[in-house]
Amino acid sequence: MTASLREPLLPELARAESAPVDRPREPRISGLDGLRGIAILSVIASKAVQSNGFPARSASPAWNELASIGVELFFLISGYLITTLLIREKETSGVVNVWGFYGRRALRILPAWLTFLATLAVLQVGGVILFRPIDWLTAATWTINLLPEASWDMGHGWSLSIEEHFYLLWPILFAWLSPKAALRAIGGLIGLAFVARWVVLFCVPQLSAWLETFTLTRLDSIAIGCAMAYLAQDHRLSLRLDGYCAANWFWPMWLVTFGLSWQLSASSAKLGLGLGYPLTALLLGSLVWSAVRVAPWWLSMLLRQRWLVGIGWLSYSLYVWHRLFLRPDEAAWSFMLFPTNLLMLGIAALASYYLVERRCLQWKDQLGLRVLGR
Repeated sequence: MTASLREPLLPELARAESAPVDRPREPRISGLDGLRGIAILSVIASKAVQSNGFPARSASPAWNELASIGVELFFLISGYLITTLLIREKETSGVVNVWGFYGRRALRILPAWLTFLATLAVLQVGGVILFRPIDWLTAATWTINLLPEASWDMGHGWSLSIEEHFYLLWPILFAWLSPKAALRAIGGLIGLAFVARWVVLFCVPQLSAWLETFTLTRLDSIAIGCAMAYLAQDHRLSLRLDGYCAANWFWPMWLVTFGLSWQLSASSAKLGLGLGYPLTALLLGSLVWSAVRVAPWWLSMLLRQRWLVGIGWLSYSLYVWHRLFLRPDEAAWSFMLFPTNLLMLGIAALASYYLVERRCLQWKDQLGLRVLGR
């Protein structure tokens, strides 16, 4: 496998190698923005049906499962894309600048999140929302996922916390290990998460609620995305996986298996946590693989819809701000009621993206250029 790891990862990356130096270095891999759009729409839908003013409000576990699927998809895309970029950096310069990685990661995540927290601080000073000191502490240190009960407005930070915990160590391991050793380490993390979930379910079931947000028991989705980036470098294996995804039987079997996974999660908390999560991660991983490699015409057409791609571009800002507007409690203002709350969420996300996130992404691209010596 080692020899084949020098081949271009994807056609998009191969074309990016000859791109002018003044272009952003992060490639727009076809299909990923559309998948991000689907992921964030899943999360928003699960919260919108619970928000005040929604006809026939519902807190059904099925809606929570929809949000979990959206987050899983975000994890997989993140692991795939970031590992793809690390591979490319190592191919280009021979080394990985770990501090450069941390700098780019900070510019990607922190500005929008800190702007959101600053807004919450103003609302607390104005007496609109009340937060505990532990809420602020965990929000500022990426440890929200360790709280048994986080506040509603900051609670979605659990997924960002897991990502930051993973990426605190992953670039160091990537730079230190050979490709084969890194793949073995990824496989070990996936297996460890699977075993850890079942150990908690059988030995300390009172802690099972934490399985949904604890780093060790949820990092396998990110790790599967990282593994896919490595597997895409193996020419023979990637062609075999492409063949599976392009086969006539693949999507009917995918739908049947996805339905089984959904049913597991809805019918039994133990089966959902123990088997539903890893099965869903594998299924969504195959969806990501198909989307960027051999998407059938209907999937390609869907993922290239301009409105869905646009939502994908806004997905991080939408995720950061969505809980502030999609609230299940009694709303004091009319703009917090459905469907006006969706409009306000869109306005907040657009402002966050264009005034904060986009500017910092430009700085991130410039930092990437310096890291690659361009």
